Amino acid sequence: MARPRKIETDEMIRIVESYYESNGDPGKLKYSLLEKYATSMGIDVKAYDFKRNPEVRRRMEELRGSAATAGLAAIAYKSIDVDALLNRNYTKEMLKNSIIELDETWRRVYERAANL
Repeated sequence: MARPRKIETDEMIRIVESYYESNGDPGKLKYSLLEKYATSMGIDVKAYDFKRNPEVRRRMEELRGSAATAGLAAIAYKSIDVDALLNRNYTKEMLKNSIIELDETWRRVYERAANL
């Protein structure tokens, strides 16, 4: 009998999508970085958990493929879900890390726009 999963597949896919939305770089869609991102959200999951799940791997490939077909000039606006941000980051340190991530994301957006 197989051991039950530490985390459901749907939750892992949500982590992948959230990481991709906050980062936007398909080159940084790596298992080790997903582990760090999930840990920063307070979720105990390892890189090999993402790698061993075929549905998660499939979703990661879809995201990588969509970025390749969308091109580098794709621009999208994503509003901040303040309630979700506060619910996910229940300590001051976690909230600080999330705000720093958002700042880095907007800095990259600015730099890409300035290069156009």
